[in-house]
Amino acid sequence: MKPEEIKRFLELQKLFDRMKTIRRKSMVAGREEMENDAEHSWHAAMWFMILADRFPKIDRAKVITMLLIHDLPELFSPEVDSYSKNEVQKAQEFFDGSKLFMDDVSEAIGNEDFDHYFLWIEFTSGWSAEAKIARAIDALQPMLQNINTGGKMWKKLGVTLADIDRIKRPVICVNETLTAIYEELFKQATEILESKKGE
Repeated sequence: MKPEEIKRFLELQKLFDRMKTIRRKSMVAGREEMENDAEHSWHAAMWFMILADRFPKIDRAKVITMLLIHDLPELFSPEVDSYSKNEVQKAQEFFDGSKLFMDDVSEAIGNEDFDHYFLWIEFTSGWSAEAKIARAIDALQPMLQNINTGGKMWKKLGVTLADIDRIKRPVICVNETLTAIYEELFKQATEILESKKGE
C-alpha cells in the first residue's frame, strides 16, 4: 500500500470505531445499557454465519458485507425508532441515508468505492435474495435482544404485539427458515408482553 492509502485506511478505521458510540433502541443482555451499532452489526453477521448453510444459493460474502455496512449512514444521522416510523419517514430516511452514504461514507472510504454504496442501496431496497435475507436478520436480531432483556424497551416505548407483527413480519417472513425463527420469537414476545397485563 502507498503511504496515502495507508493513511486513508487508518482514518477509515477511526470512523468505523465511532459505530461503537451509536446507541440503539434495544438493550444488551446482562448489562444495563443500550446496544450500539457495532454490536448489532457484528451480532447480525454472526446470525447469518450460523444460518448460511440453509441458503446454499446465496452469495454469503454479499450478505455478510450488507450486515456490516447497513447502518453506516447512522455515523452521520441518528437512527429513528422503527415502531414510530410512518411511510413518509421511511421514504425520507431512505433518501437521507442514500445522500449521507454517497456524500460522507463514500468520501471517507474513497470516492471510487461505489460498490459498497450500491450494495447499501440493494440492501435498503430489498430487491435481491441476499438483501431480503440480510434485512430479515437485521429485523430478527433486535427482537431477540428485547426478549433477552425482558422486553424492557418494548414496554418503555409502548410497543404492542400488533406493532411487532406489523413491522417485523413483512420483512422477516421471506422463507421457511426465517419465518420459523420469527414465529418462535413472536411466541416468546407474546409471553413477555402478555405477562405485563397480569402484573
